[in-house]
Amino acid sequence: QQQPLLQQQQQQPQQRRSMKGGSRGARGHGWFLKYRQGLGGRHLQGKFWDRDVEYLEEWNDQILELGSTLVYINVKVGGSASGSASTDGAEPTTTTTTATTKDYTLHLQCATAALPETCQNFIQLGLDGYYDNTTFYRMEAQTGLAAGDVQHLQGKGGHCHPDMGIYGVLKMESMVLRHTQGMVTMLCPGVDRVDSRFFCCTHDAPQLDGYHVPFAKLTPESMDIVHEWQKTIYTKRGKPTVDMVITNIGLVEEEEKNPHVVVAQEKEPQVVAPGVSP
Repeated sequence: QQQPLLQQQQQQPQQRRSMKGGSRGARGHGWFLKYRQGLGGRHLQGKFWDRDVEYLEEWNDQILELGSTLVYINVKVGGSASGSASTDGAEPTTTTTTATTKDYTLHLQCATAALPETCQNFIQLGLDGYYDNTTFYRMEAQTGLAAGDVQHLQGKGGHCHPDMGIYGVLKMESMVLRHTQGMVTMLCPGVDRVDSRFFCCTHDAPQLDGYHVPFAKLTPESMDIVHEWQKTIYTKRGKPTVDMVITNIGLVEEEEKNPHVVVAQEKEPQVVAPGVSP
């Protein structure tokens, strides 16, 4: 007679489940070692695990090669912006004015060929003095610095150039650039619009792609200055503990044509024959 299946299972000795099958990384601590080495799967590497940063950086450089304009930003760190800042426009420099105040100059390439309206809005705001005496109101250690609030100086508001848009906002252009290290992006306060606020990316920031409009890139010398700020300036809940004031923004080409400091040219030596007075 055949016994019921339940009785047969009760009579058989219970066997423990074997854990030898499969790789150790699926059940042991190997997954953590792979995660720290960057060899884990998609569920371990996050949303942007397959992001090719080198390819995106080359893509951004090719977009800038289509046509760009070099712009300088003079920043005073550690004091008020009461005095006039240096606007030589040659290379990013650091000049000590007082014991606690330093003047810095940042340079960035604006992609005027790919994003003409966005770049023109930023440049016109700088040339007309809207950015003067505004501050870098936020600094994130692993992301970058935010600035450009021409209304409240705290990141709560801004407006585009009066000649560029209506109701203080400018229609957003296509997002052809990506948020890699060194990129400068216009922050979008709403859907399909930008104002005056911008953000300097000190690290790769894929979480910003699709939300904001990158339009420029900082030069390597300027990146060194920004990294120095992040290492030496303390923040409190993301706000710098010292004043970081933008004194003025302009075009490097105009500064080269009209320099503020005129260097005296050396006279060429005259060749005089023996016995003849010059």
